[in-house]
This record gives sequence, C-alpha cells and structure tokens, in this order.
Amino acid sequence: MRNWKTLADDGGGVLGNFISHCFHYLEWFCGPMARVFRAAFRTAGDDDLQTTVADGAEFARARSARSR
Repeated sequence: MRNWKTLADDGGGVLGNFISHCFHYLEWFCGPMARVFRAAFRTAGDDDLQTTVADGAEFARARSARSR
C-alpha cells in the first residue's frame, strides 16, 4: 500500500508507524494520556552540536492524583 504513511519522503515510514503503536501501548499500560509535549534544546553559541529533542507525556491518572 503506497500512501503518506508508508513513504518516508511524505512524512511516514517505519518510524511513524512504530511510534503510533508505542503510544497505543503506553495508554494500554498507563491509561489515557492527558497531553503529549516536545521540547528542543541546543547549546548556545555552538553550531556544530546537533539539536536534542525530548518527548514526554502526562497521563490522566497522574493529573487526577495531583488534584487530590
């Protein structure tokens, strides 16, 4: 099947298909996600270093536990 999900040049590929299953498993183990976030970091003044990206998720169960 050739569509954007399977063609890396169109934004899909193995990583895109793999990550969706990772989110599914995380919700299966930990419950529904309340939010997903991403942050990018780069060392100031050093253009030779690559940008580091960190992803995170907050689960609804953790959010309700904090409000108690």
